[in-house]
Amino acid sequence: MDLEDVKLGDRFVDIKGFYGTVLFKGIVGNTKGSWLGVEWDDMTRGSHNGTKDGISYFKTKCPTSGSFIRTKIANFGVTCFSAICDRYGKLEDENAGIDVSEMYVYGQGMQQTTVEMVGARKVNQQQSQLDQLEVAVLREMYIYGNGPGQEIHQCTSNIRELNLSKNLLPSMEEVAKITQQLPQLEILNLSENQLQMPQNLTHKVISSFSNLKMLLINKMDLTWSQVLLFCKTCPNLEQLIACYNHIDNLNNVDKVSLTNLQLLNLEGNKLGGWNQVLNLGKLPKLSTLILNKTTIDTIELPSESATDKTNLFKSLKSLSISDNKLDKWTHINELNNLHQLEELKMKRNPMMDDMTTETARQHIIARIGGLLTVNNTQLSASERRGAEIDYLKTFGMVWKENGGSEDPEKCQVSQEFIIMHPRYQELVKRHGAAESSEMKIQSSALKYSLISVIIENVSSNDPGIKKKIPVTMTVQKLKSLAQRLYKIRSTSLKLAYKSQKMAGPKIELDNELRTVSYYSIEEGDTICVSS
Repeated sequence: MDLEDVKLGDRFVDIKGFYGTVLFKGIVGNTKGSWLGVEWDDMTRGSHNGTKDGISYFKTKCPTSGSFIRTKIANFGVTCFSAICDRYGKLEDENAGIDVSEMYVYGQGMQQTTVEMVGARKVNQQQSQLDQLEVAVLREMYIYGNGPGQEIHQCTSNIRELNLSKNLLPSMEEVAKITQQLPQLEILNLSENQLQMPQNLTHKVISSFSNLKMLLINKMDLTWSQVLLFCKTCPNLEQLIACYNHIDNLNNVDKVSLTNLQLLNLEGNKLGGWNQVLNLGKLPKLSTLILNKTTIDTIELPSESATDKTNLFKSLKSLSISDNKLDKWTHINELNNLHQLEELKMKRNPMMDDMTTETARQHIIARIGGLLTVNNTQLSASERRGAEIDYLKTFGMVWKENGGSEDPEKCQVSQEFIIMHPRYQELVKRHGAAESSEMKIQSSALKYSLISVIIENVSSNDPGIKKKIPVTMTVQKLKSLAQRLYKIRSTSLKLAYKSQKMAGPKIELDNELRTVSYYSIEEGDTICVSS
């Protein structure tokens, strides 16, 4: 391509396969000839930010993503129709473009045997009937856009699914020039394209995506407001996959029509907390929500009480929350308040660190009553019954200590226990309370109980703060709690404890990975905080 044909904003790939965007063209300093000023997708590929010898020619997002290059090393790509013909067009030779010289296997004694190609030409002839093409996979074919003419509409108007991922598409408008020629298009994959998003949508752009039911826009550096801009053009959208972008909030959902959305995948985005997720709660048809690797550290669903159903996410049936920062089982209790949750995918969260995969699965099953599938494995009625009975045995002693009794007239369970185990009373009614002997056999039940301790800042004169903590809490998390209580920012915080039963020196809590139970801290003991 000649320099005069290059436009600012054009995308290209260089001879080594690196992608970039043109931000400048012209003379640079006292050098000969014209240059392109580019920003590389790989921020380590360049050497500056668009400034050379004190003169700013263009500006990059990163300080080391800019370069000056000659036009000859840049490939500005092909039209979409050319790529379709290249991949699906008819090839005249007998073997349909396959190099038969490379088709061989080695037998005994390393003897080379040629593999005969059967049916390659027939397959090519079938695929080359472009007017019947319904699925077009054009990933990484260096497509820059539509180009002049309406060949796509004239020759391939029956395409229903189009994969344009990792190409050279520069803008949403250029994509629209392609999609407006495909009246049957329902599935569009634009992942790994760096599109310039318009400030305002034209009618032509809006009408170009109106039939889409599934949109994939992964790894495109999009914000949530830009994702919503896409959604404005897709009134019939049912599935939206927007993984690994720059989505840190989910505001203004109510300002875009997403009434048909059934599946939303936001994996890999650093969301600004669970409160942002709640903004999705009013979507009427949302049945599948994927939030893996989104850094959420809490789950709270507004309801009248710990055992009432929430008014949000009324259609949600499947939830994925693996690889997050959830460190309390009370977060999982909240999911029992969803109306229709049937499937949960949850692995590698901190609250599961101290137990086996099987034990974690049993906890999930017992705490969420409507689940039919956990981590892609269906659960049977017998597995649910076993998990719930084990749960009753495990927490039976704690239940009794907090006012639980087999006699309904004497049973006055504390509110604190109900918050920790909102399904427990329901399970007692269903299976009966565990026998005391069974509770004692389950020695591991003690490690799940709550104890009341006094957290005291040794540098102040206050009497300390009384808190209930689980004995499974690690020293690391206990330090975080102390920092929040006393607003201490020191990274060299030290903890020790003194027993109310035994006189003697304080015992230092010197291993952050150990649990409270490891140090035999008991009800009424004092945690001493120093920095």
